[in-house]
Amino acid sequence: MLSALLIFLYSDQQSILKEQTELTRKTLGGELGVNKCIFGGSDADTDDLDNLDDLADDRIYVKVANFSESKITNLRLKTEIFPKETGGKELGVRDGELQREDEHGTQFGQDTGIMPGEQGVPFSGVPSVSYEEDGREHMQELTDLIAELRDHDVKEVGCRMWIEGTDQLDETVKSKILPFDRTIRIDASNERYNTPTLKEVFFPHNTVHIDEDRSEF
Repeated sequence: MLSALLIFLYSDQQSILKEQTELTRKTLGGELGVNKCIFGGSDADTDDLDNLDDLADDRIYVKVANFSESKITNLRLKTEIFPKETGGKELGVRDGELQREDEHGTQFGQDTGIMPGEQGVPFSGVPSVSYEEDGREHMQELTDLIAELRDHDVKEVGCRMWIEGTDQLDETVKSKILPFDRTIRIDASNERYNTPTLKEVFFPHNTVHIDEDRSEF
């Protein structure tokens, strides 16, 4: 009877601990969403980005929502190009910073973070990729890479882009910027060595499904 009682108490404690863990995760676990995305500033419709001025052609502008009760910090822009070996380079996923674009980010020191329940917060970042050369890691902006691949007669590549942050459980939370993985068709008719803008790279839309297991996402 004593053994049975001890087993019961242990089981009850484990059940309580599990409930407390689930409650903590529900309270402090993060959940991100991307409401709006603009590729570059040329002729951009900024009505949904709080009329931001001086949009740069080399930056992606997104509106981010925090659907959780957790503060999410260290927001980053991740860009992945397929296939991994393209144009003679071994391409990797680049970890680029997302910069908060409203006055609250600067005021409260949340330059790369978003508070619980905040909706439609504008962020921007420069999409770039990494590659290894001579045993060292290098960074290259996505538009420069596309121009270089064009000069190597590469016709198209796949692209996946998302944002990542860290919640109060120190766990990574993610949200895709591109709802579908994009096929970037490289326009060989452009003048050689002319670097395209982000708007030229991503429009018109061309989408293709790429298996999740080929990506760090």
